Order: sequence, then C-alpha cells, then structure tokens
Amino acid sequence: MAKVWIDEARCAGCGVCVTACPTHAIKVVDGKARVDMTLCRGCEICVGVCPLGAIEPAVEGEVVEASTELDTQAARAVQPARPQAVTRVSVAKPEVRRGAGLLLALDVLQGVAAVVDRWLASRPRPMIDREGVANTALRPA
Repeated sequence: MAKVWIDEARCAGCGVCVTACPTHAIKVVDGKARVDMTLCRGCEICVGVCPLGAIEPAVEGEVVEASTELDTQAARAVQPARPQAVTRVSVAKPEVRRGAGLLLALDVLQGVAAVVDRWLASRPRPMIDREGVANTALRPA
C-alpha cells in the first residue's frame, strides 16, 4: 500500500526528505528521491519538509465511513484479512484519538529536529581559542 508519492519531475534530489524521515525509508537514487514502502510508516513528515512540493500523500481509492453495522460487516466480508482497516476512528475512545494525534505530533517534531540539526551542522562556526574567546575567523563546518 503506497503511503507517499514522489513526483520525479519536481524532485531535485536535495535530500531534505531523507534527513527528515524518521524510519529512513527515503533514499536519493540517481538524483531522485525514492521511498522504500516496507519502511514507510505514512507519517507524511517528508510531505511537509519537501521544499519543492514533490512529495504528496498517496490516495488509493476512497475512504467512506460505514453508516451502519451492516456496512462494516460487508466491508469485513470483502477484505476479511484486514478488518481493522474498516474500523471507524470516530468510535474510538477519546484517549485513543488523542494518543494518535500525539504520536503524529512527535513524528513531525522529530522531522523538524532532523532538518534543524542538518542546517546547524552545515553552518560555519567561530573558532574558540584556549581561553574560550571566539576568534573572528570562521572555520568550516
């Protein structure tokens, strides 16, 4: 099941998504980002950090909320191996919904931290002498 889709025409192969991906599912191959779907969790952090908008959430089919228990049973009959795929989030306990939101927020923060760390590592830093005084000459990162 595809979770994100990369538009190769827009991808510049900059690698920002590679750094941001918490599961290391994205690699740059031949100058274009590629997603390993076996590692991708679908957190969509890469969607938010791509500067060119080349990564989009993949949409497969249409999500329709079951209106009755019979609809849910019919969906289970069609896809018996994955009955959890038709479970309605709206009927989940409030603490379960809050927990899912918290996990997504933590994933987003982890992705942002990775981008900031990469930016900080690439900045030139001042040289410090033995007395702890910063020299005006900058040394490379």
